[in-house]
Amino acid sequence: MYVNIVVLLPINQTFTYSVPEELQSKICLGMRVLAPFGENNRQLEGVVVGLTDTPEVFAELRGLRSKP
Repeated sequence: MYVNIVVLLPINQTFTYSVPEELQSKICLGMRVLAPFGENNRQLEGVVVGLTDTPEVFAELRGLRSKP
């Protein structure tokens, strides 16, 4: 499972992340998540805006974490 998220920065783009198995039954649209972002994998807060079984991009996709 994959999600498209928007990060809480002034960037007009969505980003695709893989969803770890332990979150797949919990993930939903509008959920706040933590996503590794950039070369240093800085954890950024984001919001899930799309769910899919097939990613639109074919690059290495990083996993995300739920926001506590």
